[in-house]
Order: sequence, then C-alpha cells, then structure tokens
Amino acid sequence: MERFDSMGYMSSSSIQGEVARAFGVDVEDIMGRSRSQTIALARAMAMHLTRELTVFSYPEIGEAFDRNHTTVIMAVRRFRALLKKDDRLQQKVQAIEMRLKAKEVH
Repeated sequence: MERFDSMGYMSSSSIQGEVARAFGVDVEDIMGRSRSQTIALARAMAMHLTRELTVFSYPEIGEAFDRNHTTVIMAVRRFRALLKKDDRLQQKVQAIEMRLKAKEVH
C-alpha cells in the first residue's frame, strides 16, 4: 500500500487501510457496497479523513472510493454531524490521524 502519491501527498489507499484496520474490516469492505452500520461508518470516516488529510476534491475522493461525488459529499456531511456528538468517535478519528501523520514523517 502506497503511503503517498507521486506528488508526495498522503494516498487515499493508506487512509482506507488505516481506517479498515481500526474497524477490524477489510479495505474491500470499505470499497464495497455493504450498508451495514459498521462498514458504512468506516467508509464515511475514510472519506472524511481523505477530505481532511489530502488535497483531493470531492470528485477525486469519489473516484478513489468508486462512488459519485455527491455520495461523498453527503457521507462527509453526515459523518461530521456524528463527530460533533460522539466523543468516542472523535477519539477514534484522532487516533487514526495520529497514526497516519506519524507514518507521514518516517
């Protein structure tokens, strides 16, 4: 799994991998069509982190997740609303961000 793309930016695949690991699912699950609560939450978190930690536009994130850009916009909005209300989810996001950023330095 590539940590960075050819321009030196964090890759969506590295974010997908780290989120999948945190949720105990496979990247294929995040990329798949499952609507189970756990998978959908992991997918939305990965989209949110991709938006926050990369320079990718919504259409580019959609391409990386095999989704329409409007799907990405709605998922990120819903996730951000959840994030405001859920301290444990905030902690999980922060832990994943720290792991990703620590790998960025090395």
